[in-house]
Amino acid sequence: MIFLDFFATNPHLAKYSKEIKQRILLKLKKNAAISIMNMNLYSDDKGYLYFNEVLFACMKRAYYEDINENASSIGLAILKLEEEKNLKKLSRMKQKV
Repeated sequence: MIFLDFFATNPHLAKYSKEIKQRILLKLKKNAAISIMNMNLYSDDKGYLYFNEVLFACMKRAYYEDINENASSIGLAILKLEEEKNLKKLSRMKQKV
C-alpha cells in the first residue's frame, strides 16, 4: 500500500504511534478524495474514467495558480479557448470508444 510505504521511507515519522499514523493516513486519504472530487470528472456508463481526462484535470490543477498569477487578460482568454478545444477533443475521443 502506498501510504504504508510513505511511513517506511520517512524515518522521522517512525517515532509516532500506530494510532497517530492511522489518523495521518485517514487525513491523507480524505484529502486525496476531496481533491479528486473537486476535479469534476465524470465517468462513462460503466463507471470508468478516461486517462486523458484525469491527466488533463491533474495538469490543470497543478499549473492553474502559476498561470493565473502570471498571465495577462489576453493570455487567460487564449488559455480558456484552448481549454475549450481540448475538452471538445476529449469528448469526441470518449464518443469513439
